[in-house]
Amino acid sequence: MWVACCWNYTRLAVTRGKIYGPKGKPIGGNGLFARLIIPVLLLSWPAMGAADSRPECTTDSTPAMIISSAPCGTYGIVTTRKKEVEGIEVDVRVQYMVHAPQDQSPTAFVVLFTGGNGNTGITGDPTTGEVTAAGTNFLVRSAQLFAERKFKTVTIDRPLLALPDPPPVLVPEFSTNAEFDRYRVSPKHKHDIMKVLAKVNEKGLHAFLVGTSRGTISAFAQDKLAEGIVLSSPVTTPSGANLFIRHPDYRNLEVDSVKVPVHVLVHSGDICSVTLPQNADDLHEALLNAGVTSSFTSLAGGFNDPTADACDSLTHHGFLGIENAAVGDIADWIEEMLATLKH
Repeated sequence: MWVACCWNYTRLAVTRGKIYGPKGKPIGGNGLFARLIIPVLLLSWPAMGAADSRPECTTDSTPAMIISSAPCGTYGIVTTRKKEVEGIEVDVRVQYMVHAPQDQSPTAFVVLFTGGNGNTGITGDPTTGEVTAAGTNFLVRSAQLFAERKFKTVTIDRPLLALPDPPPVLVPEFSTNAEFDRYRVSPKHKHDIMKVLAKVNEKGLHAFLVGTSRGTISAFAQDKLAEGIVLSSPVTTPSGANLFIRHPDYRNLEVDSVKVPVHVLVHSGDICSVTLPQNADDLHEALLNAGVTSSFTSLAGGFNDPTADACDSLTHHGFLGIENAAVGDIADWIEEMLATLKH
């Protein structure tokens, strides 16, 4: 149980000149690493197909309950390529979780990338589509909120090696942030993303890549797959062998390599050393100077898990307690981009 003082947290967020309260609804006015908690096994399962708008999937986090997209999603896994491991050719598989609008056609397709080493915490049954668990990264736990805005959404997990035990044992292809960062900027990552999209974006909807924390490296480096990219709490500062946006050794991390519009989203209270809001603002300005269409939003409000590291997803770094406002800001921007594509 969290300390009693944490109940008195701010539930307001300022985004694009409007003030938002609980559930991301306007109330007037004008104007880093993914942390996984012990997964909660689901007690029930929604019907296959369209996403289910349950309160636990759509209500902002509180100290008593963290929002979770797992009960409202559909699980899938796809073999994307082969890899030789100790002289044996094995499958590389990617798990994913889909959320789709209920009783309406989606207007766009959104691809979500978690931070850290890419572990979304997603597990499930490929036969029934049941999602049995998902992690607490900002985008992972908030995935249903994108479906609420009429976007079909896929959350992509890290690639897993299917080692022949038997039965096959799934182990991560990459184990460290640094290794996974280099995968994020590689053609293999692009290939894996495209394999997942071939399974779930059947209608060929306009796609947008949304990354948070280290997931912004994926969105930035693979921008050619999308009509636009969103960078929430972007990684802009060196840390050991890890990569960062504008890393001088990687062409697809340079600002002038981006060919699509960019939206940068931060929390003003984020104190994670590699995702500081001022540095994200500097990135936004650098994008503009490079001729890239870029916009910037800073949110406030929410609360921190008092036991969490500053770069943890259960802090301001992960927009804890203002998930609806954060996703709402992203969704507003995507809708603006869709409007321009119609002209």
